[in-house]
Amino acid sequence: MGISVLAGEQNVIERQAFVDMMEDIRLGKMTVNTSSLPNIFFEALMIDRRYSHIKMPGTSRGLLYVMRPPLFEVEHYSPLQVAAIGSGGRVVEDLQGYRNVIFGMPQGDSFAAVNLLRRVIRGFTERNCIESVGGLLPAFQATAQGIKVLDYQMEIPVGGTRIALAYENGRLIQKNLTTGKEIPLLFPWELDFDRIREDIRFDDLDDAFKKFREE
Repeated sequence: MGISVLAGEQNVIERQAFVDMMEDIRLGKMTVNTSSLPNIFFEALMIDRRYSHIKMPGTSRGLLYVMRPPLFEVEHYSPLQVAAIGSGGRVVEDLQGYRNVIFGMPQGDSFAAVNLLRRVIRGFTERNCIESVGGLLPAFQATAQGIKVLDYQMEIPVGGTRIALAYENGRLIQKNLTTGKEIPLLFPWELDFDRIREDIRFDDLDDAFKKFREE
């Protein structure tokens, strides 16, 4: 999967994509109401039907593309579409119901949308019994200024266990700030399977949620 941003060019979105999203909201296919949508979504519907594409002011043009085996031919995705690859590729079906939140979040206010994205993916892997190495899900945002690492911190519940995914000195580190436990995320070229002799997992977030639900 690849993503690029063309600085100095606005996102251009098909008018029909706005129409389809609003229709999904009307039919109850979205999980949240229209209050999460910026005004441009509604303004787009009032533009003359002769115009099939709409420029999004205040944005940079994003390109999303996927290459799948065995031919690795490039598949291009349009704005307001989502893509996923690998064993969790079917999570796209779940993400469709949250498109108005993920794409409607104001520029510079990505925490809520990314937190929602993480919850949807985590819920999908649990329901479908997809094995993983556990840990916190990293997220990145491609902007006209470069790649932004979306680190975060939370308490489960408020005043309880403090969990963080911190970005320090070019590396993501999983932290349990309550116990002091830390596990850094390794880069692919740092993995040496001949030397791995035991599982080292960071399940602290899942454990915190489980404890909270049982109380």
